[in-house]
Amino acid sequence: MDHIAAPARITPMSHRFRGYLPVVVDVETGGFDWNRHALLELAAVPLELDENGLLVPGVTSSVHLHPAPGTEIDPKSLEVTGIDLGHPFRFAKHEKDALDHVFAPVRAAVKKHGCQRAILVGHNAHFDLNFLNAAVARVAHKRNPFHPFSVFDTVTLAGVAYGQTVLARAVQAAGFDWNAEDAHSAVYDAEQTSRLFCKIANAWPQPLVSPAERVEDTVTLYRPTGPEEMRLLMQGDFRRWPPRLPEQPIFYPVTNERYATEIAMQWNIKDSGVGYVTRFRVRRSFMAKYPVQKVGGDHHTEWWVPAADLEALNDNIVGVIEVVGEYR
Repeated sequence: MDHIAAPARITPMSHRFRGYLPVVVDVETGGFDWNRHALLELAAVPLELDENGLLVPGVTSSVHLHPAPGTEIDPKSLEVTGIDLGHPFRFAKHEKDALDHVFAPVRAAVKKHGCQRAILVGHNAHFDLNFLNAAVARVAHKRNPFHPFSVFDTVTLAGVAYGQTVLARAVQAAGFDWNAEDAHSAVYDAEQTSRLFCKIANAWPQPLVSPAERVEDTVTLYRPTGPEEMRLLMQGDFRRWPPRLPEQPIFYPVTNERYATEIAMQWNIKDSGVGYVTRFRVRRSFMAKYPVQKVGGDHHTEWWVPAADLEALNDNIVGVIEVVGEYR
């Protein structure tokens, strides 16, 4: 009898990086001080998975920006980048519109993969993140999809993998071509950095998932969530639900996204202006003790978990608590 190898199990993106979606970002700026110098170009490349579960670059989003009021430009920086601020085909946007232009496809990619938020990947990543955060602060942007301080830095990764820390040399060491004439463009540098990150990450052994953590051994729960509970989830890295208040003797997850969305839209928005829908997996052996309760129509079904059991439930969560919907 022929022995046919079973297909390799592909780890979904939502479980690959603790619920974060890697998005490669590059910025071109008017200097090195993110508190003082202007953000002039921004490019972002969300990463995807191919049919074999390997990381590949996704679709690039990019934008040119008008210098924000009050920011400065060091002429020496323009000599390096070659940016012509008065070029008729630059089609620059103001910062708020520029951030919206790039953030929208990033949020769509985060939702597509069931991740909780994006994590910035960059070459000298904190430089890019600091300029991005400064722009977000200037326009008081409320829907920044990126983690505010965590990054994946290809300087470190390339130094370990190839002994190279300069982007051009690291890219060439990884086996890719490098065109110096195209360098210092946000799009070119972001796309080259994405190839570099994928090459290194794909060579690394993927973490194994124990049999107890396979999807078929878990139950999927949903929960409508308000902004205060969302803030507490973020503080816990989306791993545990916060303790119940004295007036909350029961923790109410529901069985389906439709019902959770109805509650978020009908109650959370009315109470606090925004409602989220979260999804998480709990070991089936733990949830078996709680019968499903029908409280209305056919899809109005939920679990009633006593507040005293919440810590035990948290201990049985597999993976991360994912944000799958946001409603305002």
